[in-house]
Amino acid sequence: MSISQSLEQYNRAKISSLIKNLVALIYVFAAYISGIVLLFVQPWWGNLLGAILTAHSLLIASVFIHEFIHGSVFKSRALNVFWGRVMMHLNGACYATWSQISEHHFNHHIQITDFIPFDYAIVKNWSPWLRKTIQTLEWLYIPAFEYLIRLDVITSPFINPKKRHLRVRTLFIFTYRAGLFILLALVSLKAFLLYILAYFCFVSMMRLVETFHHTFEYTVQGETPLKRDRIYEQKNTFSNVVSVRYPWLNLFYLNFGYHNAHHYNMRYPWHELPQLHKSVFGEASGNYGEAAGNFISFWQMFATYHTLRTARVGKNQGEVCTKEGGFSMENFTGGVGVSFLTPP
Repeated sequence: MSISQSLEQYNRAKISSLIKNLVALIYVFAAYISGIVLLFVQPWWGNLLGAILTAHSLLIASVFIHEFIHGSVFKSRALNVFWGRVMMHLNGACYATWSQISEHHFNHHIQITDFIPFDYAIVKNWSPWLRKTIQTLEWLYIPAFEYLIRLDVITSPFINPKKRHLRVRTLFIFTYRAGLFILLALVSLKAFLLYILAYFCFVSMMRLVETFHHTFEYTVQGETPLKRDRIYEQKNTFSNVVSVRYPWLNLFYLNFGYHNAHHYNMRYPWHELPQLHKSVFGEASGNYGEAAGNFISFWQMFATYHTLRTARVGKNQGEVCTKEGGFSMENFTGGVGVSFLTPP
């Protein structure tokens, strides 16, 4: 292949990548706007569709934050940062700054650990009524622990002297977001309640896949993490796609489930992850486990998420046991938050 042909092929690939990203970004805004509008209509099916579109647009916005952090959408860093911040304001992750979110996520890759704001094991020392309330809400599929972590992000500028410079910014964001919620409730209480429902669904759907991406040991913010290598990273990283048989269904999460491939090379954009996974780990055939690149089936993931939804609170992420009989998830407790949206 000549240099001119190689250059032409490279340019075609870049244009194709840009088109795919633009289509997905347009979908985020189209789904969000139409979803909000449908929350106000009379037919129940319109409200249901509106809630689904709103929740899914917030989910895709979150995946795009991840893409913008890694600079895999635009060549310009400034564009990636700008649109990343737009997505943060869309889905409510904006109480953290862009630098906090990006630094936190890159530390996750570089240090090969999950940084947390406090040791989750202290949950057992909480007052019984608080612990029971959190567990009851989690039993009802309300992501209460995720909101505790978000509350820490919001309140930390008023508690931690090192973050006091963020107080005005936090108050401004809280005021404008609270104002929008109050306005929505005044215009239509039904639309307000449906939006809250859609937001709960978005957080739960996002947390579903994030829960089973790693069995890294937690590191409390401020502590020095243990040194880990790439072998540890891949052994404790798991891919959880929606479907192996029908790959197009994985676009529901913008291929976010191909997590081993992402950790193998974090510069690859979302639309190239399936091919990267295939080239590195081989063809996924439904034989889940290490032989398939640490694949977890969607139904394995959902069943474990359901079974351990209260036991997960206050525990480490657990481990996946590889026995003679195959791949076991009985000790895969999983995480409790969407890590790259809630930096400690």
